Amino acid sequence: MYEKRKNEDENKLFDILNDVSTDFCNYPETELTRDELWNYRENLRDSLGNTSAKKTRKAFRFAAAGAAAFAALALVFVCLQPKDDDLRASGHTNYYSLSSMLGVNGGLEDYTLHIDENHPLKGGSVTLNSAVLDGICLSVSSTYYYEEMQELPRLTNGGWGRDYGSAFDRTDAFLFKPEPQSRESGSFNPTYTESKEKPYIQRLYIDGKEILCETESDLYASANGVLQDTASYYFDTKTISLPAHATLEIWKSPEDQTPETVFEFTLTEKNLVPDTTSVRLDQKATLPDGRTVHFKKFVHNIRGLYIEAEYSEDVISPEKKRPIYLECYDKSGIIQTLRERELEGNILVFTPDHINTLYSKIDSMDFLEFEIIAYVSDEKGNSGKRLRLDETVRVPL
Repeated sequence: MYEKRKNEDENKLFDILNDVSTDFCNYPETELTRDELWNYRENLRDSLGNTSAKKTRKAFRFAAAGAAAFAALALVFVCLQPKDDDLRASGHTNYYSLSSMLGVNGGLEDYTLHIDENHPLKGGSVTLNSAVLDGICLSVSSTYYYEEMQELPRLTNGGWGRDYGSAFDRTDAFLFKPEPQSRESGSFNPTYTESKEKPYIQRLYIDGKEILCETESDLYASANGVLQDTASYYFDTKTISLPAHATLEIWKSPEDQTPETVFEFTLTEKNLVPDTTSVRLDQKATLPDGRTVHFKKFVHNIRGLYIEAEYSEDVISPEKKRPIYLECYDKSGIIQTLRERELEGNILVFTPDHINTLYSKIDSMDFLEFEIIAYVSDEKGNSGKRLRLDETVRVPL
């Protein structure tokens, strides 16, 4: 699909990783067809339990994102991570860059606001590490240090977040901890069970106004009792004037009366990531439920990529709406999935569903082409058959 152009810097990140000594225990390689891969993903989603469709999608999204983040960064963390005791004793120190946490270009650090401020919590402490903006998102990185480590073993993952327009008391949070199984054929295959420990959650204000946007956080334990948190706040950042005063509250539960601690910091123009590539689009697709989605703009920057879009006026009831996804195969044959996120009303953006590899290869591509994936609801309002539309989103580069 893509015509490759020579780029001497294209594989620098991978060259660095090639120097890391690893032992993958001779894992067998299993090639899957597209349908087999999607069947696997749907089975994994179903295995999360019998919850409502919306809650199940959210749980799957957080768990899959946390696992994907850990898998992509594990090699780097194994080499760079200090001993657990040293790490826990240095709660004021930021060991991991925001670019590493997001799995993106290290050049992001040039725009990142490095805060590295540590506050005590009941049973531990928290360091607010860093923050950075782009056109549709504020990313915030923090590290939690727990005095009781048993409930947070390394490899624990999870997330917290809420939907667009939801009040703070609708914030969901959970953790899944690994339960070791016996080693077979030289491989380690843990099962994940829900932890009784719940992660801390955040509440964000900018210039005194609470940001009630779609919020999603990826969590994983980089060491026993050390939980890394990367929160993404999706909103139109052009609605704020820089410099802007930000207040970040840290809560144990939305049912509490007050936060456990509060951070304050100032975002400036220096923390706004500029667009590397911006392509105007004028492409439309009609969905099975009758709505029309208009794709308007593709943006690529150091932080990643996204596609701006807008729905036509609603022609169906809100409870029957189903999100759509954009899929593209990268050069290694891996599916890169973009999922929709509401910014305001019918305005939305499509962003990567997990750590994305497309950003590092954009410079060597002539175009991107995304397939549009929709779901048809059954009579009970649950997601039913998965459909691949005839229309695609083609992005000339």
